[in-house]
Amino acid sequence: MRVRLAQQSDIPAIREIYGHYVLHSDYTFDTKIPSVDYLSAQMTFIQERHAYLVIEEEKGIQGYAYSAMHRKKSAYDWVCEVTIYLNHKATGKAIGKKLYDSLIKLAEVQGYHILLAGITSPNPMSEKFHEYFGFVPAIRYEHIGFKSGEWKNVVWWRKELRDLADTPSPIRVVSSLTLEDLVQAGLEFPEQ
Repeated sequence: MRVRLAQQSDIPAIREIYGHYVLHSDYTFDTKIPSVDYLSAQMTFIQERHAYLVIEEEKGIQGYAYSAMHRKKSAYDWVCEVTIYLNHKATGKAIGKKLYDSLIKLAEVQGYHILLAGITSPNPMSEKFHEYFGFVPAIRYEHIGFKSGEWKNVVWWRKELRDLADTPSPIRVVSSLTLEDLVQAGLEFPEQ
């Protein structure tokens, strides 16, 4: 099992993983599975600045995670949203912990101060998962999305990566990170 930077060739597997949650859960508010073209463009946009990771084993990709811009205004530059989805058959096997740990470490190396994760509530599995990584509930939106015939709540969870008294340095885009930075975050490369 290895964590690595996502590639465009991973999009079909990512789409399959995400599609399950679109069709069979309220964990995403998408109601239709996004097209390959949409997901490809999304990955390209995210990778201009943020990390987009996959975790794979012999059976193929078992999950993906990425960080993304929270808001476009420059005062938000040191805050990013994090997202993770696992193959629904691979949950409970510590795959998600390895993947999310790498994503969080990369965000820290990049210079982010705050991570945010939006979780449909209730979702005890995701809530426990985020608590494990030190996230705490921050904001609750009641009845903010309508899916599966009813109104759903979302709780935004927050994790501080560094002392907020520190003056932020410019964010380092993933493409500017060294191989050593990536390896320290838990990514693996075939040539190692």
